[in-house]
Amino acid sequence: MLVVVYYGVSLLLYLYAKIDVLPQCLFKSVFGITCFGCGLTKAFIQLLYFDFLGAYHSNPIIFLVLPLLVYIAYKDFNKVNQKNILG
Repeated sequence: MLVVVYYGVSLLLYLYAKIDVLPQCLFKSVFGITCFGCGLTKAFIQLLYFDFLGAYHSNPIIFLVLPLLVYIAYKDFNKVNQKNILG
């Protein structure tokens, strides 16, 4: 839970004050190679600003991951909603 709160506060700081306190990627720090997850947070922030090209340049995988996460959240919401209706 603390990690989620930390990332949430970090995201808000970056959005509103342009203060970057997000940690470096451990994989990139150790091996010097960009992993598949590097840049996803920055790409998500750029999507919030409707900067699709910038998001693509940060990490093109965001256009696969974000719809998948929305779909999973939608399915989970429907499952919880059905339990509340039935039970």
